[in-house]
Amino acid sequence: MTGLAIILMVKVAVSTLTLVVPFLALPADMLSTLMGAEVSAPMARLYGVAIAALLVGYGFGLRQHWHGDWPVGVIWMGVVSNGGGALIAASLLDGLPRLMGAGFFGSIALGLIACLLWPGAMGRTE
Repeated sequence: MTGLAIILMVKVAVSTLTLVVPFLALPADMLSTLMGAEVSAPMARLYGVAIAALLVGYGFGLRQHWHGDWPVGVIWMGVVSNGGGALIAASLLDGLPRLMGAGFFGSIALGLIACLLWPGAMGRTE
């Protein structure tokens, strides 16, 4: 298993369980409690769908990688998405869930940056 495949699979699995399912299924008041900020139901659902769309992109990037291609567009998408998420979460640090979110997103972004800088070490075979 390559470094890129591991990063993408972890990103999809963790984000599905911690972001997509809660934001699509939980009531807004429960999400507000979990987030420590007011969350409206329409915005929560929109966020859940947006994250699900990103995860579809990661899934196709993983498929592309398994077929021997290097999904540079998906890697850059992940750097921007996860790097931005880490910066936003870090700017809101006032609780453990946000700190964990900043760490998770930041780790994914750094892993994807490593894929850009050292593709051979991360699984690029071409």
